[in-house]
Amino acid sequence: MKSILIANPKGGCGKTTLAVNLASYYARRGKSVGLVDLDDQGSAMGWLGLRPEKHPGIKGWHAARGGRSSFNGSDVIIMDGPARITSSKLEKALNNAHVILIPVLPSLFDMDAVARFLEGVCALPAVKRGKKRIGLVGNRVRSNTISTRDLKKALKKMPPKVVGNLSDSQIYVRAGALGLGIFDIAQSQCQHLRDEWKSLIRFVNKD
Repeated sequence: MKSILIANPKGGCGKTTLAVNLASYYARRGKSVGLVDLDDQGSAMGWLGLRPEKHPGIKGWHAARGGRSSFNGSDVIIMDGPARITSSKLEKALNNAHVILIPVLPSLFDMDAVARFLEGVCALPAVKRGKKRIGLVGNRVRSNTISTRDLKKALKKMPPKVVGNLSDSQIYVRAGALGLGIFDIAQSQCQHLRDEWKSLIRFVNKD
Protein backbone atom coordinates (compact mmCIF):
# COMPACT_ATOMS: atom_id res chain seq x y z
CA MET A 1 0.00 0.00 0.00
CA LYS A 2 1.28 3.46 -0.92
CA SER A 3 0.34 6.46 1.21
CA ILE A 4 0.56 10.06 0.00
CA LEU A 5 0.31 13.18 2.16
CA ILE A 6 -0.63 16.55 0.64
CA ALA A 7 0.70 19.21 3.01
CA ASN A 8 1.09 22.98 3.20
CA PRO A 9 0.57 25.25 6.25
CA LYS A 10 -1.50 27.74 4.24
CA GLY A 11 -5.14 27.34 3.39
CA GLY A 12 -6.35 27.88 -0.16
CA CYS A 13 -3.20 26.59 -1.85
CA GLY A 14 -4.91 23.69 -3.62
CA LYS A 15 -4.23 20.76 -1.30
CA THR A 16 -7.73 19.34 -1.69
CA THR A 17 -7.70 19.80 -5.47
CA LEU A 18 -4.44 17.88 -5.64
CA ALA A 19 -5.75 15.16 -3.31
CA VAL A 20 -9.07 14.52 -5.05
CA ASN A 21 -7.57 14.52 -8.53
CA LEU A 22 -4.95 11.99 -7.45
CA ALA A 23 -7.73 9.90 -5.93
CA SER A 24 -9.72 10.00 -9.16
CA TYR A 25 -6.60 9.10 -11.17
CA TYR A 26 -5.93 5.93 -9.20
CA ALA A 27 -9.60 4.97 -8.99
CA ARG A 28 -9.84 5.27 -12.78
CA ARG A 29 -6.97 2.80 -13.05
CA GLY A 30 -8.76 0.19 -11.03
CA LYS A 31 -6.94 0.81 -7.77
CA SER A 32 -8.62 0.59 -4.38
CA VAL A 33 -8.32 4.16 -3.08
CA GLY A 34 -8.75 5.62 0.40
CA LEU A 35 -9.14 9.39 0.80
CA VAL A 36 -8.34 10.71 4.29
CA ASP A 37 -9.48 14.23 5.20
CA LEU A 38 -7.29 15.66 7.97
CA ASP A 39 -8.89 19.12 7.75
CA ASP A 40 -11.74 20.22 10.01
CA GLN A 41 -13.48 21.87 7.05
CA GLY A 42 -13.90 18.49 5.36
CA SER A 43 -13.59 19.73 1.77
CA ALA A 44 -12.33 16.38 0.49
CA MET A 45 -15.26 14.58 2.11
CA GLY A 46 -17.61 17.17 0.62
CA TRP A 47 -16.20 16.36 -2.82
CA LEU A 48 -16.58 12.65 -2.20
CA GLY A 49 -20.21 13.15 -1.19
CA LEU A 50 -20.89 14.68 -4.61
CA ARG A 51 -19.23 11.85 -6.55
CA PRO A 52 -21.68 10.09 -8.91
CA GLU A 53 -22.15 6.37 -8.31
CA LYS A 54 -21.37 5.52 -11.94
CA HIS A 55 -17.75 6.59 -11.45
CA PRO A 56 -15.14 4.40 -9.74
CA GLY A 57 -15.69 4.40 -6.00
CA ILE A 58 -13.33 5.92 -3.43
CA LYS A 59 -13.45 5.18 0.30
CA GLY A 60 -13.42 8.21 2.58
CA TRP A 61 -12.58 8.96 6.19
CA HIS A 62 -12.89 12.36 7.88
CA ALA A 63 -10.02 11.75 10.29
CA ALA A 64 -10.22 15.28 11.71
CA ARG A 65 -13.52 14.26 13.33
CA GLY A 66 -12.16 11.05 14.82
CA GLY A 67 -13.46 7.54 14.35
CA ARG A 68 -11.56 4.77 12.64
CA SER A 69 -10.64 4.09 9.04
CA SER A 70 -11.55 0.96 7.10
CA PHE A 71 -8.90 0.98 4.42
CA ASN A 72 -7.67 -2.60 4.77
CA GLY A 73 -6.63 -3.87 1.37
CA SER A 74 -6.42 -0.41 -0.21
CA ASP A 75 -3.76 0.09 -2.87
CA VAL A 76 -3.38 3.83 -2.33
CA ILE A 77 -4.14 6.12 0.63
CA ILE A 78 -4.24 9.87 -0.04
CA MET A 79 -4.22 12.24 2.95
CA ASP A 80 -5.51 15.78 2.47
CA GLY A 81 -3.60 17.76 5.11
CA PRO A 82 -4.99 20.64 7.16
CA ALA A 83 -3.88 24.24 7.24
CA ARG A 84 -2.01 25.40 10.36
CA ILE A 85 -0.74 21.89 10.97
CA THR A 86 1.06 21.56 14.31
CA SER A 87 4.45 19.90 14.58
CA SER A 88 3.01 16.90 16.44
CA LYS A 89 0.22 16.37 13.91
CA LEU A 90 2.66 16.88 11.05
CA GLU A 91 5.07 14.29 12.40
CA LYS A 92 2.25 11.79 12.89
CA ALA A 93 0.96 12.32 9.34
CA LEU A 94 4.48 12.13 7.92
CA ASN A 95 5.16 8.88 9.72
CA ASN A 96 2.14 7.38 7.95
CA ALA A 97 3.18 8.63 4.49
CA HIS A 98 5.59 7.30 1.90
CA VAL A 99 5.36 10.40 -0.30
CA ILE A 100 4.76 14.05 0.66
CA LEU A 101 3.52 16.51 -1.97
CA ILE A 102 3.62 20.22 -1.19
CA PRO A 103 1.56 22.48 -3.49
CA VAL A 104 2.88 26.03 -3.80
CA LEU A 105 1.03 29.01 -5.29
CA PRO A 106 2.79 31.72 -7.34
CA SER A 107 2.55 34.12 -4.40
CA LEU A 108 5.34 35.66 -2.34
CA PHE A 109 3.45 34.93 0.89
CA ASP A 110 2.88 31.30 -0.08
CA MET A 111 6.49 30.77 -1.13
CA ASP A 112 7.77 32.25 2.14
CA ALA A 113 5.38 30.09 4.18
CA VAL A 114 6.47 26.95 2.34
CA ALA A 115 10.16 27.76 2.83
CA ARG A 116 9.59 27.99 6.60
CA PHE A 117 7.42 24.87 6.55
CA LEU A 118 10.16 22.92 4.79
CA GLU A 119 12.64 23.81 7.51
CA GLY A 120 10.41 22.05 10.01
CA VAL A 121 9.70 19.11 7.71
CA CYS A 122 13.36 18.51 6.87
CA ALA A 123 14.22 18.54 10.59
CA LEU A 124 11.92 15.61 11.36
CA PRO A 125 13.77 12.33 12.05
CA ALA A 126 12.02 10.29 9.35
CA VAL A 127 12.90 12.89 6.72
CA LYS A 128 16.48 13.31 7.93
CA ARG A 129 16.97 9.55 7.61
CA GLY A 130 15.91 9.76 3.98
CA LYS A 131 12.85 7.57 4.53
CA LYS A 132 10.39 9.99 2.91
CA ARG A 133 10.20 11.36 -0.61
CA ILE A 134 9.13 15.00 -0.84
CA GLY A 135 8.01 16.75 -4.01
CA LEU A 136 7.04 20.37 -4.65
CA VAL A 137 4.13 21.12 -6.98
CA GLY A 138 3.70 24.53 -8.57
CA ASN A 139 -0.06 25.08 -8.45
CA ARG A 140 -2.42 27.40 -10.35
CA VAL A 141 0.41 28.60 -12.54
CA ARG A 142 -0.22 30.86 -15.51
CA SER A 143 2.21 30.76 -18.40
CA ASN A 144 4.20 33.86 -19.31
CA THR A 145 3.48 35.73 -16.08
CA ILE A 146 6.00 37.32 -13.74
CA SER A 147 4.50 35.52 -10.73
CA THR A 148 4.96 32.12 -12.38
CA ARG A 149 8.55 32.91 -13.35
CA ASP A 150 9.23 34.01 -9.77
CA LEU A 151 7.65 30.81 -8.46
CA LYS A 152 9.79 28.58 -10.66
CA LYS A 153 12.94 30.42 -9.58
CA ALA A 154 11.98 30.11 -5.91
CA LEU A 155 11.17 26.40 -6.19
CA LYS A 156 14.56 25.67 -7.72
CA LYS A 157 16.21 27.08 -4.59
CA MET A 158 14.24 24.82 -2.23
CA PRO A 159 15.70 21.43 -1.26
CA PRO A 160 12.94 19.08 -2.51
CA LYS A 161 12.49 18.27 -6.17
CA VAL A 162 9.88 20.11 -8.25
CA VAL A 163 7.73 17.27 -9.56
CA GLY A 164 5.12 19.20 -11.53
CA ASN A 165 3.51 22.51 -12.43
CA LEU A 166 -0.28 22.57 -12.72
CA SER A 167 -2.16 25.27 -14.61
CA ASP A 168 -4.79 27.58 -13.22
CA SER A 169 -7.93 26.26 -14.92
CA GLN A 170 -11.68 26.47 -14.35
CA ILE A 171 -11.91 22.84 -15.45
CA TYR A 172 -10.71 21.82 -11.98
CA VAL A 173 -13.42 23.97 -10.41
CA ARG A 174 -16.21 22.64 -12.63
CA ALA A 175 -15.13 19.02 -12.22
CA GLY A 176 -14.77 19.39 -8.45
CA ALA A 177 -18.29 20.79 -8.11
CA LEU A 178 -19.55 17.50 -9.59
CA GLY A 179 -17.43 15.24 -7.39
CA LEU A 180 -15.11 14.51 -10.30
CA GLY A 181 -11.45 14.92 -11.16
CA ILE A 182 -9.92 15.72 -14.52
CA PHE A 183 -9.32 11.99 -15.06
CA ASP A 184 -13.07 11.37 -14.87
CA ILE A 185 -14.13 13.77 -17.63
CA ALA A 186 -13.73 13.53 -21.39
CA GLN A 187 -10.08 13.44 -22.41
CA SER A 188 -10.77 15.88 -25.24
CA GLN A 189 -11.68 18.56 -22.68
CA CYS A 190 -8.57 18.32 -20.55
CA GLN A 191 -5.73 16.44 -22.24
CA HIS A 192 -3.45 19.45 -21.78
CA LEU A 193 -4.12 19.35 -18.03
CA ARG A 194 -3.61 15.59 -17.81
CA ASP A 195 -0.25 15.97 -19.53
CA GLU A 196 0.88 18.27 -16.71
CA TRP A 197 0.30 15.47 -14.20
CA LYS A 198 2.59 12.95 -15.89
CA SER A 199 5.82 13.92 -14.11
CA LEU A 200 4.02 14.21 -10.75
CA ILE A 201 2.48 10.75 -11.12
CA ARG A 202 5.82 9.24 -12.16
CA PHE A 203 7.34 10.66 -8.97
CA VAL A 204 4.56 9.29 -6.78
CA ASN A 205 4.66 5.84 -8.41
CA LYS A 206 8.42 5.49 -8.12
CA ASP A 207 9.37 2.72 -5.70
